[in-house]
Amino acid sequence: MTVGLTELERALYDYFIAHPGEDVPRDVLLRDVWGYADGVSSRTVDVFVGSLRKKIEPDPSHPTRILTVRGVGYRMSEG
Repeated sequence: MTVGLTELERALYDYFIAHPGEDVPRDVLLRDVWGYADGVSSRTVDVFVGSLRKKIEPDPSHPTRILTVRGVGYRMSEG
């Protein structure tokens, strides 16, 4: 269920698919998906994860696929 993803949403989704079950910090996503330098802080990841959840989660307000890891970042469920 990935119809209608933007290029960056697709890149983010593909990154999560390639790292299932791993806690992925926001700064790692900014570096690996967006190409930002280490140490850059941004809410960009949170905005894109929210947008991605609206497109792939059955209930975006209660995500089961892309999970928030408090104080770290995000994790793609393995199931």
